[in-house]
Amino acid sequence: MASIAKSWLKPYTAHIGHRLLRNAAVALTLSMTAGCGQVVSVWGDSQSYNATKNITASYSNPLSVDVHGRVGCGLYANPLCPTPDWGSVIKAARTNYTTTGQTVACFVVHLGLNDALWQTDLATRNYALVLDRFLKQFPSTDKIVWLNLPFAQAPTLPGLDTRLQFVNAQLASAATRFPNLTVWDLRTHFNGQFPAWYAVDGFHYNQTGLIEYAAQMRAATDSVGCS
Repeated sequence: MASIAKSWLKPYTAHIGHRLLRNAAVALTLSMTAGCGQVVSVWGDSQSYNATKNITASYSNPLSVDVHGRVGCGLYANPLCPTPDWGSVIKAARTNYTTTGQTVACFVVHLGLNDALWQTDLATRNYALVLDRFLKQFPSTDKIVWLNLPFAQAPTLPGLDTRLQFVNAQLASAATRFPNLTVWDLRTHFNGQFPAWYAVDGFHYNQTGLIEYAAQMRAATDSVGCS
């Protein structure tokens, strides 16, 4: 898989160190500026990380936004995210919310792209199991909004969109098992916007796409009454 992905991985990884440093700075700024009250807690990969400013601008006080964009991460491990231990980082975030006197209005998730990028055999990897394991980290009283995956393209990874649609189907199925999960159809909103809303790699969102993504996130949280 590593050899297959090499052609698109090089430009992607060139900025990882810089992104992680920026991510730490953004997280520190958000934690320092967050006040008491309610918070929308966002969990995702580089798409969410790249859209941090757009997401934050989509909400206003007294509602805070805490964006956890983990570059390269999904539900499975891969070379860019070898140990995606979501449990520990979510637990740490909860502790911070309690310490700062905040309550979580809802958790927002946008994950699955990296699973589809790195795993060509998703249908045999029991994705439902890892998805359920992730969702069980949240009490049934938590509102969870999951934005599904739009079309994406990587020339060296044929069949990518089929895998993205597989992830979306698993999300829809999970919503029948977890009453506190709402799946927001980001894919339909992005339909027909390739490549206009995408970066040159074919799967990250460009500046227009990030604005649209953030706006859809706000629409999604509005729909369940947590923003």
